[in-house]
Amino acid sequence: LIQQTTQDYSIEVLNPPPDACDPEEWKTFFETILESECTDNHVVLCSIALNNQELIHHLAECRRLLLKLELMTPLGVKFDKENIDDVVNEIPIPPLWKRILCCASDPNKILSKIKFHE
Repeated sequence: LIQQTTQDYSIEVLNPPPDACDPEEWKTFFETILESECTDNHVVLCSIALNNQELIHHLAECRRLLLKLELMTPLGVKFDKENIDDVVNEIPIPPLWKRILCCASDPNKILSKIKFHE
């Protein structure tokens, strides 16, 4: 027996209109097209996967920077992403020699990068 997979019944749309992101609208569209082609025109599932590599990159970078800030947070200071400005004010700025020789980071610069990626 030949085993069938979801790929046997999947359709990929290349270059759809930018505003076409409603799965129900796509489902209706495909059922309408299939109506004339076959007797069983039921679409079981319609999902939309956007080409969002840039968004994923920004989210990953933001998470990396937040972890860096969390590791810099002094003991006794609660790391709270909702009040990140207050947390950064509690983190001491490393001396210049550490920033040059040890690649230590200024917490304010990390915060500005996080805000850029949001």
